[in-house]
Amino acid sequence: MRTYSDTELIEFLGELGVPLDAYSLVGDAPHDLPVIWLPDVGFRYLTIEDSELARATLDFLARRGARRFRNDAELQPTAHRERWAGWEQHAPGGHPGLARWLYERREPPKPAIRELALSPLLRECFLRTETVCVRGCCGLDAFDPDAAVIRAWAGEVGTVQAAEALRELRALIAATEDRGVVASSTFLNACTPDEASREELLGFFRAFEAALAACV
Repeated sequence: MRTYSDTELIEFLGELGVPLDAYSLVGDAPHDLPVIWLPDVGFRYLTIEDSELARATLDFLARRGARRFRNDAELQPTAHRERWAGWEQHAPGGHPGLARWLYERREPPKPAIRELALSPLLRECFLRTETVCVRGCCGLDAFDPDAAVIRAWAGEVGTVQAAEALRELRALIAATEDRGVVASSTFLNACTPDEASREELLGFFRAFEAALAACV
């Protein structure tokens, strides 16, 4: 079983761009969940698909003294009663994690963030095309997913590795197509709070998919 140091967990949570003090816990271990409060968004559950990383993160937040709620029904009233930053933007009877701009656009709620896990192999492939800027600055605009560059990378790593990268890409596409959650990639500095950003991320993944499919 993989273990994580506090330093690694601080770095992981820091990469999500959310202050540590914004995290709370809902439920009792081992069935608890991490939740964040953002002034412009309200409450959002954080989905960490790696079960070992998720458990380590929850245990770290508990050790650090993160506030724990019995259930999500306690969250919104507490924010209003204690007047957390941005509390006035979110109706007490509303859905936890539903931002005001979602109401204004009449879009369905995005109750959770799904952090997309990228293997070192796929990260290497993406980095080969990070030629316009750096992802920490420009996100997806930092990349130029040129098919020739991607095919050259596939030739270097071999057919077996290219096929594995293709399989992973297709899983990422399927995860990003799920409109029930906000897909997020800390590595790529990209997330999908609306349909335009979702299509942009899907287009990015599909460009790599098309190039790799021609190699395997």
